[in-house]
Formats: sequence, structure tokens, C-alpha cells
Amino acid sequence: MIKTDLKIIAGQFKNSLIKSPASNLTHPMAEKIRGAIFNMLGDISGLTVLDAYAGSGILGIESISRGARQAILIENNIKAYNNINQVIKDLKIEDKVSLYPINNLKWLKLSDQTFDIIFLDPPYDKVDINALLILASRVNQNGVIIISVPESMVHQTMTDFKDFIFIKQKSYGSAQILFFKN
Repeated sequence: MIKTDLKIIAGQFKNSLIKSPASNLTHPMAEKIRGAIFNMLGDISGLTVLDAYAGSGILGIESISRGARQAILIENNIKAYNNINQVIKDLKIEDKVSLYPINNLKWLKLSDQTFDIIFLDPPYDKVDINALLILASRVNQNGVIIISVPESMVHQTMTDFKDFIFIKQKSYGSAQILFFKN
């Protein structure tokens, strides 16, 4: 596996390249998809973000670049964690990004924090809808949840997330991006 450079699309760190870990355990979100998500979110200045399956860290780091006040990134793969940690240091954003090398559900037991935006982009071979629901429960009132799942899981996700307000679905090849609001 080869490391891939990912480009930050907009904001303070626009065009900065970050490395994606060489692993089949992460699937970095393509620039086109990230651009569409952030265009839909609009101005995120001052908001708090949870990236519960950080992988490369690109979603949380892009959020900070675009003005988010704080991002919590959770990644339990040690290679991916080390990669993200180096990017955070290189960009000098330690004061805005907290990175945890732990299972995201274990992290929830250690914190009662809530968020304005929650990104749920789990590895497609390990999608646990119950875990996604538990993580989504930490969204603030009027907060947004962005979920990336394979096409085969869209129906189950829509059914299980019935307590949230469905906003939109976008399709990008095998990736289905679902937007919900609390």
C-alpha cells in the first residue's frame, strides 16, 4: 500500500497536502465528496466537530481549516493515529484538534461532550449501525450528522436513523452520503 496525498480544499490551510496512511483499514474521502459535503454545510466558523472514524484525519482537519472552533478525532488504528498526529503538529493546530487513539464507543464513556457536526465514515467492511446511532446521539440540537455508508446499507441506515430529520442523500460511486439533522 502506498501513502496518498490528500489536499485540503479551502480555508486557512487551503492546498496543504496531508498524507493518508498506507492501510486498507481507512478509505480517505475523495476531494469531490468532501467539497460537496462542506458546500452543503456552508459556514462552519466557531462550530465543534466530531470525526468518529478519523482515518486520515482529513474531515476534521478540513473543518479546522474552514474555521471550526474545535475538532475531536478518534482513530484506533495506531498507524493512522500516528499519521494524523504528525499532520496536527505540522499544521500547528494542537490547540484546536484533540486526537484519541481509542475505540470511539470507549471514548464516549470518557466524555460527555456534544457537537455541532458529527462525521461518521466507518470502514465499509465494519459498519455497525448501533455504534453510529450511539455516536450520533452526541449531536447538538440543530446539529448535523453526515454518514458515509455503502449503497447496500442505505435502507437500514435510513430506517434506524428515523429519530433524526433526514436532509439529503448524495451518491458518489459506491459511497452514499446521508445528511441528518437533530
